[in-house]
Amino acid sequence: MSVSRFQYPAQTTAYKVKVKHGDDWKLHDTCCLDISVGKNYHEGVKLEATIGWAKHRFKHVAVAVNDTLQRFNAMFTGGMTEAEASELARRKGDEWILRNKEILDQLPSYEIFRWNDWTGRADFPEKFARAQFLYRHNDEFRQNIDGQIDNIWTRRYGNKADMQHKKAEFRLMSYMYLMEETAVFAMMAETRDDIHVYPGSFMKIWGNLEDENLPGLSGRKFARIDFARNKSVHIPAQPQGQALPLAL
Repeated sequence: MSVSRFQYPAQTTAYKVKVKHGDDWKLHDTCCLDISVGKNYHEGVKLEATIGWAKHRFKHVAVAVNDTLQRFNAMFTGGMTEAEASELARRKGDEWILRNKEILDQLPSYEIFRWNDWTGRADFPEKFARAQFLYRHNDEFRQNIDGQIDNIWTRRYGNKADMQHKKAEFRLMSYMYLMEETAVFAMMAETRDDIHVYPGSFMKIWGNLEDENLPGLSGRKFARIDFARNKSVHIPAQPQGQALPLAL
C-alpha cells in the first residue's frame, strides 16, 4: 500500500506541534524557523518539539536567529545605548545557538543566519527607507503599525502611571523595531522561497500587502504553530536562556 507524503511519524516529544494557520506548508520542501531569542517557546522541550516536527516535514530548515532586532527593546527597558544593546542582543544570539546546537543537529539539513546578515546587506538601507515611505503614504499599513504599538503599550504599561512619561520613547523604539522587521521580512521573501514557521502571529499585512515599494511582502508565506502537551511524556526541569527585556 502506498504511503501519502502527508503521513508522518507520531510526535513523541513532550509537546506536540499543531499547525493553527497556514495549511499550504505541506507544499514546501523548506521552511524558516524565526527565532525570538529568550522566548520560552524557542527553548528546551518546545524547541525540541518544533525541531522534531520539522525534521519529518521539510528537506531543509533555515534557522533565523533574529537577535539584534531586540536591541530596540533593550534600549527602551534597559536605558542602553544602541551599541550596548546591539552587543547584548548579539551575545544572547551566540548563547542561544550554542545552547541549542544539540537539538538543531537533529535536523537532516539546516543553516543558521542572524539578523545582521540581513541588516548588513548593501540593499538594507534602501529597503528600510521604503518601509518608512510605506508608513507615511499607505493608510492601511500605518494604521496596522500604529495599532500594533498601541495594543502592546496598553497591555503592558497602559495602567502604570509611572510609565506615562516614557510613552513617546516607547512609540519611537517600537516604530523603529517594526520598520526594520518589515524591511528584513520583505528581503527574506524576495530572496528565499521558505515558508516561515512561528508559534505566534505575524501581522496580517505582511502577508497580503501589495505595494511596489516592498514587493516581497505580498509573497510572504507563513504558518502559525502552537503546542499541546503530550501527557504520556514526562517533562524534566529545563534550563532556560535569559530573555531580553521585551517591549514588543
